[in-house]
Order: sequence, then C-alpha cells, then structure tokens
Amino acid sequence: MNQKHSRTVFIVIFCIGLFLRLNAVRGDLWLDEIWSLNLAASVRNISEIIFKLRIDNNHILNTLWLYFAGPLHSALVYRLPSLISSLLSLWLACFVLFREEPLKRAFFAILFSCSYPLVLYTTEARGYGMLILFTLLAHISLEKLLKGTSLTALLIFWLSSLLALLSHLTFILYYLAVVIWTMVVYRERLRPAGLMKLHSVPLLSIIWLYSVFIRYLPEGTGVLMSFPDFVLRTLSVTAGGPIPSAYNINISLVALMTALLFFILLCAGLYIDRKNNKNKLFFYCLVIFILPLFVVLVLKPRVLSVRYFVLNILFSYPLLAAFFAERFSQDRAGKLVSLLLLGAFLAGSGWYHCRFYRYQRGQYLLALNYVKNKDSASQITIGSDHDFRNRTMIQYFKKHTAGLDNIKYVSDNSGNVPVWYLKHTQDIYEPSSNVITVNNHSYTLKKMYDFAGLSGWRWIVYLLKN
Repeated sequence: MNQKHSRTVFIVIFCIGLFLRLNAVRGDLWLDEIWSLNLAASVRNISEIIFKLRIDNNHILNTLWLYFAGPLHSALVYRLPSLISSLLSLWLACFVLFREEPLKRAFFAILFSCSYPLVLYTTEARGYGMLILFTLLAHISLEKLLKGTSLTALLIFWLSSLLALLSHLTFILYYLAVVIWTMVVYRERLRPAGLMKLHSVPLLSIIWLYSVFIRYLPEGTGVLMSFPDFVLRTLSVTAGGPIPSAYNINISLVALMTALLFFILLCAGLYIDRKNNKNKLFFYCLVIFILPLFVVLVLKPRVLSVRYFVLNILFSYPLLAAFFAERFSQDRAGKLVSLLLLGAFLAGSGWYHCRFYRYQRGQYLLALNYVKNKDSASQITIGSDHDFRNRTMIQYFKKHTAGLDNIKYVSDNSGNVPVWYLKHTQDIYEPSSNVITVNNHSYTLKKMYDFAGLSGWRWIVYLLKN
C-alpha cells in the first residue's frame, strides 16, 4: 500500500471513530454524570474540589470544568472536554502511534476507533476521556525519552502525567507499571540519576495528591460484582462480546467463549510483540495482567467496574493488533483468520453502537414526560426501588426541564404510597414482570425505557392499581 492510499485508509478510520464519538455524546446525562455536576455545584471555590470533595466520583479536572461551566447547560456542554479529548486520542491512534509498524498501526486504529467501552467512557462528562488522552501523550513522550534525552519530551511526560493523574486516579496503576518497567528494563541505560529525573515530578505529584486527597477517600460505591464476573465482563466487552447476564445463560456462554478467546489472543499477541519489541514485554505484562490482579486480589476494592480498568483495555489493543498484523502478513489463511476475528469484533461493537444510537445511556427524560402526560393530578408522586439513584436523576431533570415541576419523589421509607413506581436494572436481558407488589400495593407495567449497556440503566414504569 503506497503512502497516499495508506493516508486515505487512516482518514476513513478516523472518520468512523469521529462518527461513533459524536453519536456517543448524545442523550441524557446519567447518574454518575449528574452526581459529578451536583458535587461541582456544592463547592464555593476551586480549592474545595481537592480539599473538600473527597469522594471517588470527583474526577478533579472534570469537576473543575463542571464548576466553571455552571448549571443549566445541555449535556453536550458538560461532555465537551471529554469529546475533545476523545477525538484528540483518536487522532493519536490513527496518525501518531506505531508509525514504524504500519500494519499493526492500522489494526490498532480500527480497534481503538470502534471499541464500545472506549467510545462510551471517553465521551461522558467524567474524567476518562482526558485520562486516555494524557496517558497516551505521556506514553508517547516516555518512548522518546527511552530512546534518547529530550527536554521537550521530558516536560511533556511530566505535564501529561500530572494531568492524567488529575483526570482519574486509575492513572496510578499505569504509572506504577512504568516505574517498575523502567527500573527493571532500563536501569543500566538511564542509571539512578536518569530514573530520578524521569520520575521526580510524577512521583511528587502522586505523593502530594495522596496526602491531601486520596488517603481520605471512602470506599467506592456502585454495583457489587464478584471477581469472576468482573473479569468475564471486562474481557468480553473489550473484545466486542456480550455482557454476561444472570437471566440469559446462552448470552453468558457466548461472553465466556469471547473472553477465553480474547485472553488467548492477548497471550499470542504478547508472544508476537516480544519478537519485535522485546523491551515492552514486561510493561504489557505489568499493565494488563500483573498489576490489575494485584489490585483486585490483594487490595480487594469494594466495587469493581469495567470503567476503572479503561487503561488496561487501551493497552490490550496493541497486543491484539500485533496478532492481527502478524497473521495478516503471513499467507492467505492468516489473512482470513485475522479478518474474520476483526469482523467479529466489529460486528459485536457495532451491535452496541446501534443500541446506543437508539437508547443512549438511558431514556430518563422520555420516561418522566410519559408519566407527566399520563397523569393529570396536580402533584404526581413517583417511588422507586433505589432512592439515591432514581431520586437523584428525577430531581436533576425536574430542576432542569420545564413542565416537570409537579413531580414529587416519594422515598420508600416515607410511609406514603406513590402512584407511579420505577424499577431500574443494568442487565439488558432481565425480564420485567407485568405486575409487582411494593409494600402490599400492586403496580402494573406501563412502559419500559431501555439503555445501550455499561453506563446507565433501564427504567421500567409501573402504575398503581386502582
């Protein structure tokens, strides 16, 4: 492929990724984004974002943006830094990374461009979009530094590391891999003085942030899942496979087979990439396997979520791309294998993106407007199966949407009987009962409002029986 055709291919890949990210930035805000907005609105000045909002949902750079943006804006305004960061990361993936390995670069660009979890998480009004961008910039500058001294690269590495850390604390996992990797593999080349200079600013930044912020954080909140379920879910969705479901054994089996195949391909990619990039073998083992397992099995965080390991997802794609490139360059059978596997990834990812086009992260405003239009009472009462989650959502849309003023949320323990009742689920395969009983009162199913998957949830709307 000549240079002109190659550039055209990468422009097409970039345009596909651009379209998917513009699609992903649409729709209602969901709980974690609204929660971040509420946190930003609760502070009186910038310093309180670090010294007062000591909670894991405070992604500091994102909270700063939400603080300055202020209330009463559209979801697009709140998601704008994430969208810009996601598009810049896409540009790096298509036109900067792996320039010495054009075939691997092409496969990586496709994987990065179309990955549902990367597209989804990096376009939310949270810190993941900026985390990916600044981590990529830090990694690119680090690779230049490992080839030779460069003051510009060093300054970019320092600044990108600091900004990535302030974007999301999971950067520490990547940076710990970098510290161990450089100390083990590059200790003779860099020597103690070089290692100290390289890591001085990032390590001091982590120590400072730990002393004023991280050590005060309470345990995380969210959906609790077991370690096997978390691993299965993460591997499957990273490969474009389905989210395992307790309500659909066939889907769970497909997710299991997808996860196993993806793990095998990662190991194969690790072996292949070792031949071309021997020094990177230890880094990939650290950032994808060793350190995540250490965090989960030794530190035992209360909450496990796919989004917390978005950097591990990012660094798994170069290994998958290495496998595809190696097989594709061998013979006709190799080309067929790599194209079939890539096609399976694109088909699975495309299914998620099509669902997102239809449902986004949830259809909460549609659900509330449905209740509003169906109930002519002067005060409309709504209860739910989770007070914090659903009340936070309802109060946000009530405050920021005209015509919902007469909606009142009724807590489960208030003793009052709401006319409408919301059930929520993050399992897209969970069946809904036509009739439910809440505190000895029966409700009938009226409407369901779905979501795409991973971020958000389905709302099932029930009406009190007369």
